[in-house]
Amino acid sequence: MKWVALAMFGSVGLIAFIAGCVWGYQRFMLYRDGVPAQGIVVENTQSRSKDSDGNMSTSYYPVVEFAEKNGEKHRFTGSTGSGTPDYETGAKVDVRYDPRNPSSAQITDFAQFWLGPLGVGIFGFLFLASGIGSFILIKDSDAAFGPQFHRKMDQVALSVGKEGIRLEGQVDSVRKQAGASGEEYVVVCRATLPGGIAQQRFEAEPIFFNPGPWIVGKNVEIYVDPRKKERYAVMLDPLLAALSKGSER
Repeated sequence: MKWVALAMFGSVGLIAFIAGCVWGYQRFMLYRDGVPAQGIVVENTQSRSKDSDGNMSTSYYPVVEFAEKNGEKHRFTGSTGSGTPDYETGAKVDVRYDPRNPSSAQITDFAQFWLGPLGVGIFGFLFLASGIGSFILIKDSDAAFGPQFHRKMDQVALSVGKEGIRLEGQVDSVRKQAGASGEEYVVVCRATLPGGIAQQRFEAEPIFFNPGPWIVGKNVEIYVDPRKKERYAVMLDPLLAALSKGSER
């Protein structure tokens, strides 16, 4: 899961962040090396778009005409639109242009010149940070819950989620061992896989009390992943609950 989060958010964020940086660098070079000129807004072109709710919106982009030093005239459309026209027709604006590519000219106010690359860069940075943050948080949660949590999730997926094949097993023995929190007991079971002849050995998750000798020989459900026989779940809790009720009587 943590790698999925990193791939989804991190990759999108990294691409957008790099694109914003490249775009910003291009604008910086145009501002530093471009030729200043004065342009005139000749019209405001409209662009219609639909949001996720199906509502239509209209953005207005200024169309600017300017003349190079040699008198040759060019037109370009501003890179940032707005809900209402930012410039009236006939308004004078400052522009910068590259003599080798006059069509790359831009209005030099903040919204038209810097807002586009800055917005893309910030969007990319936030997505990248979200991906890295999600990776760290999920990694920490993995460490906090530990392998026991994941074994419980496997048990749910194999039994309730019906990812596993149900086997009718039988308790073979109980083994005592030293655990991280003291002595623990492992219930050892046996069952035959579909199409198999010999019985296979399956161990339940350790418990912190001795279930007693009467558990040996009792039937128990076991769920095995058909694609990976090493992934299985011994449904010990229902058996222990049944034995506990029997002892209370």
